[in-house]
Amino acid sequence: HKDAKIGKILIQTNQSTGEPELHFLRLPRDIADAYVLILDATIATGAAALMAIRVLLDHNVPEDKIALLSLLVSKQGVQTVAYAFPTVKIVTTACDTQLDQNTGFICPGLGNFGDRYFGTDLIGYTSDTDDIITTIHGNNSFQPCTPDSPLSGRGILLNNYD
Repeated sequence: HKDAKIGKILIQTNQSTGEPELHFLRLPRDIADAYVLILDATIATGAAALMAIRVLLDHNVPEDKIALLSLLVSKQGVQTVAYAFPTVKIVTTACDTQLDQNTGFICPGLGNFGDRYFGTDLIGYTSDTDDIITTIHGNNSFQPCTPDSPLSGRGILLNNYD
């Protein structure tokens, strides 16, 4: 078996304009012959996903060979992508119904995924010896986790049991 080929598309939202900007692109030469998975932690408005799909189409990847995988999407984002590209497959673990009009983040959502993932905007206190920071509940209340809790681990966990 051959190893999976990996390409990279870096699209970031301009904080001033709210528009996506393409910052980096490196795709395999034979990408037009491949099935392509786009991995995006969250899809809020769908604008960045639209740009990523357009980049792939510009490189001759057929629309029906593209799948968009995301941890959390907004209803608006899914509708935007599905309307523009009806044969792109969308796979997610959760869908929230609203967007925050000021930040553009999914509501109730999880805030800025990048800040959470890289630890640049922590909600709770942490030190090098702590195993867990906070569990986020579906009702947006924050409660500390202990190392004995069933969801303990390093980082922030989403708990939608409510």
